[in-house]
Parts: sequence; structure tokens; C-alpha cells
Amino acid sequence: MSWRPSQQSWKQRFQQQYQFQLPQGDLLTLDQAPFTSKTSKDPGDTGCTLWDSSLVLAQLVLNKPEWIKDKRVVELGSGIGLLGILISLLGARQTTLSDLDSTMTLLQGNIAKNKHLLGNRDIQVIPIHWGDEMVLQQPRLQNTEVVVCSDLVYRMEAVQPLVTTLCKLCHLETKILFAQDNHRPEVTKTWERTMQPYFHYHTVPKEWLHPEIQSEDIIIRIYQKMDW
Repeated sequence: MSWRPSQQSWKQRFQQQYQFQLPQGDLLTLDQAPFTSKTSKDPGDTGCTLWDSSLVLAQLVLNKPEWIKDKRVVELGSGIGLLGILISLLGARQTTLSDLDSTMTLLQGNIAKNKHLLGNRDIQVIPIHWGDEMVLQQPRLQNTEVVVCSDLVYRMEAVQPLVTTLCKLCHLETKILFAQDNHRPEVTKTWERTMQPYFHYHTVPKEWLHPEIQSEDIIIRIYQKMDW
């Protein structure tokens, strides 16, 4: 099935709160913040709006909660926080959401907005600048078991810092849940070449995905570090 909610208008897609229904009927309510950069002409270019690959990956972890339960999970580029909050609700032992400093207020606000569902779960927000080795020395980032990456590969200059961060953050048993809409094929190809010496992957079978929420344009993979 062809599923492209991005065909909605910018106003419908980015300028309203997003609500995500959980299986038991509760709703996650998430603010978006388009045009947070004064120089940006693209409301989705700020890291503060929700994109399709996050929704596909959200439905996947709902179908595979055992990937998350009791794990130490770090999400890179958390944006508005949908995946990180959902992963915490699915029983992660420890969930760390991360993004740039400019996104911290939005992330913390969305966690607070859904506190009635999260209760006392161990969920925190920290800034991570890709490629910054000092940040990766934080105790909370040690022994990471699952890394979540959704729609991070769209700027050429960010590819190498992201791969460097993954190399530092992951050990041999760490699994990377990776979802990417192929916005810019040339950036995707550079990503694949840069990852190849360090990580192997397998593509998630279509039957594991929600039948109504998938797209040929969205790549879903599980990466793992190579054992040299």
C-alpha cells in the first residue's frame, strides 16, 4: 500500500499538535515547532516536526516490544520525542532522548505533557552533538543496548559525524533501529558507503511492518557493529 501522509498541507502537518494513539486507547500529545530557525524556509528542516519514517518505526516497535523491553535505549535526533516517549512506555529500562540544544525545550515540554502516562519511568533528555567524543563519555550513554535513528540522513555534512557517534556509542551487541525516508538519494548513498566499514545490517521484512503504514521510499534496517 502506498502511504504518504506527507501529502497533507504544511499547516495540517506541522503547525498543529500531533496525537498518536496507543493500542490501549491513550493518546500521546506532542507539540511541533516549525520554522524555529529564522533562516529556514522549510518547516521540516528544524528537527522539530514529525516525519513519516518515525511513524513507520513507531508501529514497528509496537509490533516488536521485546526489542525494547528492559533495554538501555538512546535515540539520536529525537525531534519532538514521539519514538523516545513510546519506547519508554514499552518498558525500556532507561530511555535517553537527544538532539541539539535548540530542541531541548520542546523535548522536555513533550515529556511533561505526557507525564501522566510515563509516571516514574527512567526517561531523560540530553544534548548530543554528533562527533563530540566528550558528550559520549557521559555515564548515561555507557552500555547502550539499542540506538534509535529515524530520518537523520538528509544533510551531506552530517553523515560522517553521525557515523562517528554511532561507532563510539555502540558495542558489538548494540542494535541500531534505523528508519530513513529517501529524501536525497545522494546523501543516502554516502551514508551507506560511510557505514559499510563499521556496521553490517539486515533489512526489516515487510511483514513485520504495519500493513497500512509503510512505503517503498522508507528504508527500515537493523544495524550492528562488525566484529573484526
